[in-house]
Amino acid sequence: MIKKRKTKGLVISGGGAYGAMGVGTLARMNKSYQHIVGVSTGALMSPLVALKEWNILKEAYTSVSQEDIIDKSRWFEPSTFHDDGKVNILNLLYKQVKGDISAGSSNALRETIDKFITEEQFEKIKSKKISLAVGAQNLRQNPSKIHYFDINDKNYDHNDFKDWMWASANAPIFLSLLNKQWYDKEDDRWYDGQWTDGGLTQPIALDYLARQKKCDEIDVIIHKEKPRNEKQIGTIKDLTHNAKRCFDALLYDTQLEYLPYEIMKLNQEGVSVRVIWLSRNLADNSLIFNKETMENWYQEGYDTALDKNRVDEYLV
Repeated sequence: MIKKRKTKGLVISGGGAYGAMGVGTLARMNKSYQHIVGVSTGALMSPLVALKEWNILKEAYTSVSQEDIIDKSRWFEPSTFHDDGKVNILNLLYKQVKGDISAGSSNALRETIDKFITEEQFEKIKSKKISLAVGAQNLRQNPSKIHYFDINDKNYDHNDFKDWMWASANAPIFLSLLNKQWYDKEDDRWYDGQWTDGGLTQPIALDYLARQKKCDEIDVIIHKEKPRNEKQIGTIKDLTHNAKRCFDALLYDTQLEYLPYEIMKLNQEGVSVRVIWLSRNLADNSLIFNKETMENWYQEGYDTALDKNRVDEYLV
């Protein structure tokens, strides 16, 4: 009797520069997946993860600097962030006076996506019949809603898909909003949309994968250290740290509260789930696009990928 091959799914969370550790972890695991969904930094890495292009991914996450992500300010304008990833308060005041809708722009990130991901790679993913989706949040919809765009959707070409990756990875408020039409299958028409980070409402897209695709096993990469029940942690240090704590409370902390119930339901349906966390708290914010720092995070992710302290297994 021929044993049926298990269908494997992968969920990759948001996490900005922390994605360097996720890339190192996935490279060490070296698995093949039939279904992949990512948001934010998870959206950026997902096509190369699908193809197991670990060398290209390593280069992408260890060779970029802040200038490869965020557009350089003109000589008379204050920069969006400081080198340590902290928000430049002068820039916020300048943008407010100027009437801009975000603190910075990220056309450089869109160009970086083009640098590392080609049309040929997209066609290869399709030829392998891999389901790959990325999530972006539409702010022109009421109520605002996250949409998932599948690489196999015939309404969009490879450049469209890279736009959705870009939108998914643009940090809310701080980076560009993407103005782009989207096709609604229920109404059979196109609508205008204004898109931001897919992690705004669903940083961990496990629910989407569970609803859309039938998997026997699911790995979940979460770019956050394993939660600990602590009654008191350190005080907030600056505006960037404040924003991170608030976003964590709105996004991760809320979703992590319900994550065990999502996993329990999947177990009842016969699906095994493995959750892989960061090995530790890497920094006070995830916008530190420093080559040396990200290279160290990549290597730590690779070296500790099989560490049992990083992995929670829920097997059936």
